[in-house]
Amino acid sequence: MASFSQGTIRAQEQRHGARATGDTWYVDSATGSDGNNGESKRHPFKTLTRALVKALAGDRIVLVPGGSETITTGLEVTVEDLEIICECAHPESGFTLEGAGTLDLLTLSAADCRVSGLQLSHTGATSDAAGILVGAAAHRSVIECRYNATAVTTPAGFGIEVTSGADDVKISQCEILDALYGVYQKEAAAAESDRLEIVDCLIHVGLSTAFGVYVPVATGKSQGLRVLRCHFVEANGDGSAATAAWDGTNGANASQGPIKIGAACDQYLFAECYASTALSTSFANAIYVTSGAAGGIVQCVTGASSIDIVDAWDRRAVSAAAIALTAGTVLDVFTVANGPIELLALVMHVTAAVSADACTAKWVLDPTVGIDTDISGAVDIVSAAAGDVFYVTGASAAAMVKAATGTAIPLGCTTPPIVMPGGIDLTLGNSNPTTGAATAYLVYRPLSSTATVT
Repeated sequence: MASFSQGTIRAQEQRHGARATGDTWYVDSATGSDGNNGESKRHPFKTLTRALVKALAGDRIVLVPGGSETITTGLEVTVEDLEIICECAHPESGFTLEGAGTLDLLTLSAADCRVSGLQLSHTGATSDAAGILVGAAAHRSVIECRYNATAVTTPAGFGIEVTSGADDVKISQCEILDALYGVYQKEAAAAESDRLEIVDCLIHVGLSTAFGVYVPVATGKSQGLRVLRCHFVEANGDGSAATAAWDGTNGANASQGPIKIGAACDQYLFAECYASTALSTSFANAIYVTSGAAGGIVQCVTGASSIDIVDAWDRRAVSAAAIALTAGTVLDVFTVANGPIELLALVMHVTAAVSADACTAKWVLDPTVGIDTDISGAVDIVSAAAGDVFYVTGASAAAMVKAATGTAIPLGCTTPPIVMPGGIDLTLGNSNPTTGAATAYLVYRPLSSTATVT
């Protein structure tokens, strides 16, 4: 009775249009042999090269951690829905694929492929070559991989290059050391790539003219680029000081830095990213956005300290009822603690009529450190009726505004001030009313994850 290997059966199924079964191939560079059938952990292949020759659409290649392979010709994934995986705690201890700096080490040409747990290392001078090259097809994922060119004297390669027509590519939890461009979206003239997503990556940017993410589209088009929660470090991959310091000062003049995008980059979003740099400027100034590009930057910061990410849409409200306007000239109403806030609205609603005694009222910040600062100018509250509403505009010299009875008040401060920790006091001038009470309402956004108002 004739016997057939899974590869022989799969080849026959492919020729006759049968659905791929999704086999698993094993690679162990220490104990394997390319003369094995590669179908079990007991009989693994020695090289990823051999596994790629055998693999068909829908298959899975499992690499043993700690293994390595040195190649002289770049490898390529040409079958769809292929997964290459090395299950490891960190890609540095995963499977290393290394080769000359002129090679694209691993090219993903087919759609719906996934790669994880690989370390890609160029040796020798690099020139216009990538650790992973993503070709023109859709739905590829590169997860928990590492590009390391620290052994190269003058690195000029790319960690991950995404070429024209590659849509819905996701690069997640990757680490890139000493690339000229960490992630490089290279768009040809009149071509378009959509929805490249770069998430939770660590990218060292220490070389002259280097950028962590580089999308130089001019005549082509990049649509929907998303860079989320990435950490860019102004340093070489070995941790030494950057060969070339970042120098961006206005968002359009950086020679090297975290991100550079071209004019035809539309609907981009950079959110919750952090840049470790000695450069004393904002994230928006440290990057390079060519005039004509369209998109947004949300909660991205620079500095030498740890990240403190807060939600740009976090709105909180507090109130203080039964404020006795007869109680004194300085009334402690709110307390800001554990970090600064953005003051979005501050309203005083009169709940008991104020007497005819001459009196003005204004809001004052009594900071924990520093001197008192007016949040608003003074307004006359003499004979204010129950139901009257006064609100601040946000300009410190502007008096509170009395809203017309029975009308809606404007939505918050037109120029929201930043309020540091301390007390927010209601200060009364002239004399205290003999009657009068109010409720105060405050709306704020914390600028620190720990900031509160009580």
